[in-house]
Amino acid sequence: MWSSELWGSELQGADPQNFCKHLLSAILAHMHESSFSELLKRSWEIYVNNFRHFLVIALLFILPLRILSALMDSKSLLPFGNTAVVENPTTSSWILLGSYAAISVVVGIFVSLVVIRMTATAIQQNGRGEPSLRKELRASLSLLFPAIGTSVLHFILMMALFALFVVPSIIFGGY
Repeated sequence: MWSSELWGSELQGADPQNFCKHLLSAILAHMHESSFSELLKRSWEIYVNNFRHFLVIALLFILPLRILSALMDSKSLLPFGNTAVVENPTTSSWILLGSYAAISVVVGIFVSLVVIRMTATAIQQNGRGEPSLRKELRASLSLLFPAIGTSVLHFILMMALFALFVVPSIIFGGY
């Protein structure tokens, strides 16, 4: 039901301009054929079968960042903890915190890409093997810079919309 062959047969006649429209309608058609419990059961199977891959991703990328964050928050472990920055800000402490924030965002985007690719590969393989973690890491790395660019554009758009709608409503809302 979730295999790419099934979607492929429905999308073979689709012209390139309407491909996304046809793909979405094919996905929705298959979702309507499944009950909520079937979708939930299939999703649970995918995550249980690939749990060790997701655990490895968390241990390699998320855990080191959380340990560094805990060290930075602890005033007793490092002299540049967040509390120390607020009480006695220095240029180096702000640069360090900014660098940590930027690294956290990039790692978060990368981990999201890897998890999405692992899940999509598991759906496409439909139980006929496991996705290769190394292959998905490489493929996700090639998507990292476009994803960062998209995130930056999204941020700029959200700030522009905030400035366009929220700020004037605050300024002129009292009149």
